[in-house]
Amino acid sequence: MHKKCWIVILTFVMVSTIGFAPGVEKVTIEEILNNPLAFNGSIVQIRGYIISGMETFVIADSQTVDGIWIDYPSVDDPELKLKKDKELQKMIDGLPDWKGKKNCNIIQATINGKIEAVDKTGFIRDSNEKIIGVQGFGHLRMYKVRILVQSVSDASVQEQPCKRWQPKAEE
Repeated sequence: MHKKCWIVILTFVMVSTIGFAPGVEKVTIEEILNNPLAFNGSIVQIRGYIISGMETFVIADSQTVDGIWIDYPSVDDPELKLKKDKELQKMIDGLPDWKGKKNCNIIQATINGKIEAVDKTGFIRDSNEKIIGVQGFGHLRMYKVRILVQSVSDASVQEQPCKRWQPKAEE
């Protein structure tokens, strides 16, 4: 009897933790954007719209480009490993490939990953105003925050053509 009770308890604990890794903080995109440095170095779980364009790859609360830049971890990083599974592939397959697959799919996903943040973006200058570096993430280093993706879950793709890419009918 005791053994069965322990098996039930152990099973409950295991099932209740599936999909939520230890040490992962579930937060909103807005919370991160309001105080990026507070989350710097944190492993988080966020859900939002995946926005991908010519110079954009972000996760956002709405279908705008104001969000968190998405990056994949370096293959040389021993701490961060990208989980390559069906959910990641579903998200990737929904993105425009810019080689003929013209779409404006609406993609939503949950991303687990490491947050990296800076206090400001752009050029870093020394006391003589000489440019000595740049900081920030994404295109033209415009984003203060990025997430290094470890895993993707609950990805959904609502397929839709992109009207702006359709040729005009001849008159």
